[in-house]
Amino acid sequence: MFDTYIGVDFSAASSPVTGRNSLWIAARDRAGAVHTVNPPTRHDAADRLVDLVQTAAGRRRVLVGLDFAFGFPTGFLGRLLGGAATWRDLWGHLVDHLGDAPHNANTRFALAADLNRTVSGRAFPFWGCPPGWGSATLGPRRPAGFDTPEGLPALRLTDRPGPGGLRPQAVWKLAYAGAVGGQTLVGLAWLERLRRRLAPDADVRVWPFETGLHPPVWAAEDAGARPRVVLAEVYPRLFAARVDRADPVPDRAQAQAVAAALAEADADGRLASWFAGPAACADDDRHRIEAEEAWMLGRTDLPAPASGARS
Repeated sequence: MFDTYIGVDFSAASSPVTGRNSLWIAARDRAGAVHTVNPPTRHDAADRLVDLVQTAAGRRRVLVGLDFAFGFPTGFLGRLLGGAATWRDLWGHLVDHLGDAPHNANTRFALAADLNRTVSGRAFPFWGCPPGWGSATLGPRRPAGFDTPEGLPALRLTDRPGPGGLRPQAVWKLAYAGAVGGQTLVGLAWLERLRRRLAPDADVRVWPFETGLHPPVWAAEDAGARPRVVLAEVYPRLFAARVDRADPVPDRAQAQAVAAALAEADADGRLASWFAGPAACADDDRHRIEAEEAWMLGRTDLPAPASGARS
């Protein structure tokens, strides 16, 4: 289905950084050649990705896997922007309200406090912050109200615990060990800017929001010379067997593992089933995934609700 496979190990770092705990991009072609870069800032990373896509001219197809959530648990979107809002409205809202400077300084904690103020008027649902950042609408500890009729789900469907000890963190958690919330806020605003940059010169689709839980399909008349790009959420731990444990830079190893896993799944035919999402998916769950929550490419089980889920 694809010619180039790109794994992005993202970072919400607040200053330029390379090496460990920084942003890595790994691009792999069908022949197995890998090109890895470590841009010091998100602005640099966007430039590198645009370059990678532009080199894929001539109807080449590019799959980009990014390691942050593409959505939030069901109900959040409506509470923030109204019942008719879509994922595009949310991504655009984040672009408009998150400051992300060329040198990586960003306003993710202030944004989270503002989102909480709109959604609940208190420090819910986002939580976790460095000393000095606490306020009436952002606290250091997990608040009450998750998984109640008046609250919001603690986890997306795809974040529920799964086989092999799979236990993703919740997108609400902004700080402390394993937190992914800050990376998600910064990542979605960054990705929407990237999507807008790519759109004039490439056919860009966000899975599963623009494709449904299906492999992407392009009409023959859309061939042309424009690259075709699919953006998908990934969770590197799903591909743990592909990670080079000897690599002293785990982020680099994870970006390379994502690119390798996507390429291998395409080569042996598994990728089509990955795009189909979880097996035996009920209509209500499918709508949650396709309209609001998104899904981790490569996860094919539909986990049951878990008591005591971490958020």
